[in-house]
Amino acid sequence: MIWLSDVSLYILPSEYNVRSSVHVVGPSPSSAAPRILHNTKFHKKMTGLTPPTPRAVYGAWNLKKVRYRLRTDKQLSPNPIKSGLLNFLKS
Repeated sequence: MIWLSDVSLYILPSEYNVRSSVHVVGPSPSSAAPRILHNTKFHKKMTGLTPPTPRAVYGAWNLKKVRYRLRTDKQLSPNPIKSGLLNFLKS
């Protein structure tokens, strides 16, 4: 049993397990950007041993949101851009 071993277990926040495109945007502009995109469609849409691209799973519009959120996240970007609709549309 893992909880009786010396293995350290950590519960990661939700940005480490973004399972659907609904959670790509996040609850607010100040929330953390997604770190890991995880979706069962990566398995379902595989061609042989080749997984689909994130664009094929989440769509171009949602990936634009992810890239924008990464640039506005203060934990990930040394010089984050200010969040807002105009900055999103310019990105």
